[in-house]
Amino acid sequence: MDFQHPVSFKLRPFDNEPDIAPVGNQVAVKIGARVMNGYVETFDFAFRPRWVAQKYLEPYHAKADPSATCTPAVMSNGHLGFKYGH
Repeated sequence: MDFQHPVSFKLRPFDNEPDIAPVGNQVAVKIGARVMNGYVETFDFAFRPRWVAQKYLEPYHAKADPSATCTPAVMSNGHLGFKYGH
């Protein structure tokens, strides 16, 4: 992560849209998500619809454990979280 230029969510898939919140290290993207203008449709941790630049996305991987997985999950507080497995 580049703390000088963090990846941010946008409300709409356009470069001139203001950044509304930082994305974080992981973001949940639905398989087959809509792609428009180089942005991928996703949602934030409160399940609000958002867009993130496609150029920053790649499938989850852990160099220390190539068999590790990361699956989106709903936490006890109702917000988005992630489950990590092997």
